[in-house]
Amino acid sequence: MRACLIALVGALALNAHAELQTLPLATQPVPVQRLFDGQVEAIHAATVSGQTSGRVADIAFDVGDSVPAGTTIIRLVSEDQQGGLQQAQAALADAQAGLKVDQQELTRIEELFAKGVVSKAELERAQGRVKSREAQVKNAEGALRRAQQQLAYTVVQAPFSGVVSERHIELGEAVAPGTPLMSGFDPDTLRVVVNIPQDVAAKVRESAAVQVEHQGTMLTPDKVQVYPAANPVSGSVKARLNLPKGNHGLRPGQWVKVAIKLGEENQLLIPRSAVLQRSQVSAVYVQQEGALQLRNVRLGKQRGDDVVVSAGLNPGDVLVLNPLDALLQKAATEGNAHE
Repeated sequence: MRACLIALVGALALNAHAELQTLPLATQPVPVQRLFDGQVEAIHAATVSGQTSGRVADIAFDVGDSVPAGTTIIRLVSEDQQGGLQQAQAALADAQAGLKVDQQELTRIEELFAKGVVSKAELERAQGRVKSREAQVKNAEGALRRAQQQLAYTVVQAPFSGVVSERHIELGEAVAPGTPLMSGFDPDTLRVVVNIPQDVAAKVRESAAVQVEHQGTMLTPDKVQVYPAANPVSGSVKARLNLPKGNHGLRPGQWVKVAIKLGEENQLLIPRSAVLQRSQVSAVYVQQEGALQLRNVRLGKQRGDDVVVSAGLNPGDVLVLNPLDALLQKAATEGNAHE
């Protein structure tokens, strides 16, 4: 037992003269921020609905799939639309043929009228038939365009590039105009909606710095829009923060922290690595008149690798940056004193 104690004292003695790294403490300006909970929402989001009747024949994408703009996502059975298109084509062809016959008849009557063979009333009737046929052709052309559009509606395409967030129909299901088919959003164009107190909203309108925190990364919005009126029930003001374009790993519906800088104040910061943690007690070593002194400290918010000291240290104190070496040195010194 005595040999173990001697070995321990010897080990501590080896560290008695280890070089200690120190830092004279001084206050430094630190941003004063308030944190609020904000929710992510998509700027470009849409639900594609049916614009014609039919049954779902093919579903090309499902929830979570990435879809390029203009890609076909759903096809409907198109027999009725094909039949309507053929009827419209036949009606147009018939109207055009009738127009051609009536135009030829009008040309013949105009020649006879010039020779005085037919009356003016006969000429006017022929002209009226041509105008009526021309109107029929225009109506048939409009019906053909509508039939073509109805057929085009059976092929549903993505309005923009994005991710499918929900599928509302199943294969073989009958749909009608207005039936929701598929929902999606663009993950590269997102914003955060946050409700803030009126006094903070006033500072944001005056160009107070706003950032969105996500997984340790601070995102600076491209655009901050503060609503002009407050909520009549809560008194809070809504703000929308457009995030920089790009995929930041966020999804609509997520909650994030919004940090709003309200000013600056001088605070005492120390490296987090200089703190010794003993259960719920935090302590640091300081050098005072050539001796090492262990002080309990109360810590505040962590800022990067540093932490704010709320109590226990003062500007001008000399902080030991390698507390374990200081602990060994102090233990070795005390051991030597007891020998």
